[in-house]
Amino acid sequence: MLQKTYPSLADSPYIGLTISIELKTRLNISIITKKHAVF
Repeated sequence: MLQKTYPSLADSPYIGLTISIELKTRLNISIITKKHAVF
């Protein structure tokens, strides 16, 4: 549905944004787990 309404060029920056958010969340999770492991 979304691919039909939006062109591939418009989706590419959105995909890059979601990847960066995913990496940031994974980094935050790893930091939180390390903090919990220390205490």
